[in-house]
Amino acid sequence: MSEQTPHFPQDAVPSTLAEFTGCFPALKGRCELLGLHDSAAAALIARLLPEATAPFCVLAPDHQAAERFFEDLAFHAGGREGLYFFPHWGINPFEPLNPHLELEATRIVSLAALLKGKARAVVLPVRALMQRLIPQKTLAELCLTLRPGDEFDRTRLLSLLVRLGYSAAPLVEERGTFSMRGDILDLFPPTTANPARIDFFGDEVERI
Repeated sequence: MSEQTPHFPQDAVPSTLAEFTGCFPALKGRCELLGLHDSAAAALIARLLPEATAPFCVLAPDHQAAERFFEDLAFHAGGREGLYFFPHWGINPFEPLNPHLELEATRIVSLAALLKGKARAVVLPVRALMQRLIPQKTLAELCLTLRPGDEFDRTRLLSLLVRLGYSAAPLVEERGTFSMRGDILDLFPPTTANPARIDFFGDEVERI
C-alpha cells in the first residue's frame, strides 16, 4: 500500500508563525493557512492581535469548539482583555423557550464591546453568525452610562431599565434585575461580574 503524497496549492509558501506574523501588515485580500493543528491557530491570532486594525472574527463549527478556541486564545494572548465570546441562543427558532440569562448577557457584552471599539477579537460558532442581531443604531440608543455626578430623572431611569429588558426584583441576585428602595438603586448589568448599588441624592448619582 503506497503512501499518498499531500496535495498543496501551486502557490503555497512554507512559513513559520513568526514569519507570517512579520508579513501580516502587508497582506491584502484573502489569505488561506494550512497545517495549523491543536491550539496553533489560537497562537497565531494572539500574535496578530497587536498588528490588527480591526477586530478578528473567529468562526468555529460549534459551541464547544468556539469555547475551546476562546480559552486557547486567552491563554496565548496572556489574558482576556479585548477578547469576547459570542454564543448562539441555544434554542431553535419558534421554540416556546427563552434563552438562558447568562447567554443573553454574554451576547450583549460582546455586541457592546464591538459598538464601543473595545473588542480585539470575537470568537463565535457558525450558528451564532446565522442568527439575526439587534440593529447597531438601536443598540447604540439603548446603551446607558451612569457616572457619579450625573443627573438622571429616576422615574425615567426605571422606565428605561424595563425597556432594556430588566425585571424588578425584591433582591438583586441575577443579571438583568433591579430594585429601587428610596434613594438606592441596585441593579445587575450584563457587563459586570457583580451587581451594582447606585446611591442617589435627588436625581444626582452620588455614588456607585
